[in-house]
Amino acid sequence: MLNTIRQLAQEKRTMVIVTHEMSFARDVADRAIFMDQGRIVEQGEAKRCSLRPSSRVPVSSLKNS
Repeated sequence: MLNTIRQLAQEKRTMVIVTHEMSFARDVADRAIFMDQGRIVEQGEAKRCSLRPSSRVPVSSLKNS
């Protein structure tokens, strides 16, 4: 399944994927949205959000991945 998603990402296909696998998300996503209790708390370029998050929720998620 992950290989199929990676292939679709390389083909620049649009996808909506929900995952807790942060390293996988960084590899395949152009944009990321972090949610906490149903609310968007961070969104933007996937690599920027994961490397320099502006809120504490993504930081705690990244520490657990």
